[in-house]
Amino acid sequence: MTRTVLVLGTDHRFQCRSPEFTEPQHQRFAAFILATARKDGVVALAEEYNVEALAEANVAESTIEVIANKLGLKHRYCDPEMKTRAKLGMLQENQIRISAFPEKLTEAEVQRQLEESLRARERYWLLELVAFNAWPVLFICGANHSLLFVKLLRANNVDTILVAQDWGA
Repeated sequence: MTRTVLVLGTDHRFQCRSPEFTEPQHQRFAAFILATARKDGVVALAEEYNVEALAEANVAESTIEVIANKLGLKHRYCDPEMKTRAKLGMLQENQIRISAFPEKLTEAEVQRQLEESLRARERYWLLELVAFNAWPVLFICGANHSLLFVKLLRANNVDTILVAQDWGA
């Protein structure tokens, strides 16, 4: 079986139906996901999101999970929760910036640590997708990750299609 991932970069606020976007904007996003899933024959939807992020946004399920259920597709949240991030040494930006002050880190060092943490999260998503083992899969992530995640997937012999670098921009 060919391992194929379709990558869609976008704004995370679409995933939790943020009130910062209008209902027509949310409807266009959902319609695009639906159309892409049908057109490309995906068997699953996966995303850079987790249950903690849902709770922070005060929603029970993401837009992507709702669509997966509607289409009868498998769904997976792939982003590590805070406990897992801490265990794996993945720091949030605010954690890195707070530690920068007493350690007298330069902005270049802060940026290096931020990039290192982001790449570690992307590697985690790859492992989640491999464990999920549902191909082809449409993976939704933040636009800032889309190109680098495509590169990582391809470097790991995963057929990859970039659906959109930054949908909705």
